[in-house]
Amino acid sequence: MRILSGISSPRVAAFSRIAAASVFVLAAWGCGSTSPASPTTTGVNVSTITLGATAIGVGGTVQGTVTLASSTAAAVSVTVTSSNAAVATVTSPVTVAAGASTGTFTVTGVSAGTATFSASSGGATAQSPTLTVASVALKSVALSSSTVVGGVSLTGTIVLTAPAPAEGAVVALTANDPLSAPATVTVPAGATTATFTVATRLVGGTIVGTVSASYGGASSSATVSVTKVTVATANFGITGPTESDTCTMSNGPVMIAPSMRPRRRRQARSSATTGRSRPARRRR
Repeated sequence: MRILSGISSPRVAAFSRIAAASVFVLAAWGCGSTSPASPTTTGVNVSTITLGATAIGVGGTVQGTVTLASSTAAAVSVTVTSSNAAVATVTSPVTVAAGASTGTFTVTGVSAGTATFSASSGGATAQSPTLTVASVALKSVALSSSTVVGGVSLTGTIVLTAPAPAEGAVVALTANDPLSAPATVTVPAGATTATFTVATRLVGGTIVGTVSASYGGASSSATVSVTKVTVATANFGITGPTESDTCTMSNGPVMIAPSMRPRRRRQARSSATTGRSRPARRRR
């Protein structure tokens, strides 16, 4: 700002003082900042570093937690490193918010192997348990029974060698007659098992069916014997004249023998010529 000089007018002098004060206030305002203070890299010592799981699959993730010896008045930045970044990587640094004592980070499995993680703050260092990263593949497939009556469903179970990756593990399925199964079943991220339903059809004799599964270059299968429906016989007593009949039950509705069906009495017929009612004939 240019201030007029060589003019001794009291008005100009007052203007100059006001202008100088304004410049000072603007300079002071510009030097300040409304953004949060950057985390300090020194302060409270780190106490522990833990992992949410000690085993994940390639492509899977797990959350870790850094704990300080005590809460801090200002935010603290904690450096976390992986002992083997080719096996597992980690997000770093970890910021522990002001007033808190913990912060979290994410570990991602890259390839099969093991790794540990170190956290440093305030001149102290802590080390995590060992994390195992495994190649995810199918371990086994099993059925809920080895024998089933045709028309009854089964439950199949998939087991993986390691937790499924972040996007889940889509396992391919096939089944031969007299079985039917979905084309795929998905094991959720972080899980090692999943179930699916296997349907069966009616058969005239015992037939062995097979369900096969494959994932991650590995495959497995399970078999079940599908048998025909067993015929059951039930005896019923009928109210009325003394007699008994046999009802044979097979697949489908219960079949009632004709002799068990109640007889209908004929209605009395009227005579058009005499106008009198004539009783129905009685069967002999």
